[in-house]
Amino acid sequence: MVTSFNKKDLPKRIQIPGYTIAVKPIRKKDKNVLYGCFEPDECTIYVDLDRPEGIVIETLLHETLHAIIWAMGLELQLKKGKDEVFVATMSPVLRSVLKANQVLSK
Repeated sequence: MVTSFNKKDLPKRIQIPGYTIAVKPIRKKDKNVLYGCFEPDECTIYVDLDRPEGIVIETLLHETLHAIIWAMGLELQLKKGKDEVFVATMSPVLRSVLKANQVLSK
């Protein structure tokens, strides 16, 4: 039996070096289209909590990676195909985020 994510387990924020990203349940207007999204203008990750727990965790990590890319200013470099810059920057940051937010390692 697949169960929905327990809302009390959702972190209120994700710490990324230099930023605190709010985490909130997905907005009703986005619910039918998305599992989650990162809104850089709001510094907020939205997640659909009515999905199975594994999908919620994966979505939270996925959106956290989008937030890290934004926080590190890598959007333009990634579009130019500079994947080594991405990997070299992402590795230590991802490790730091996972250590600071244990819910992502479930």
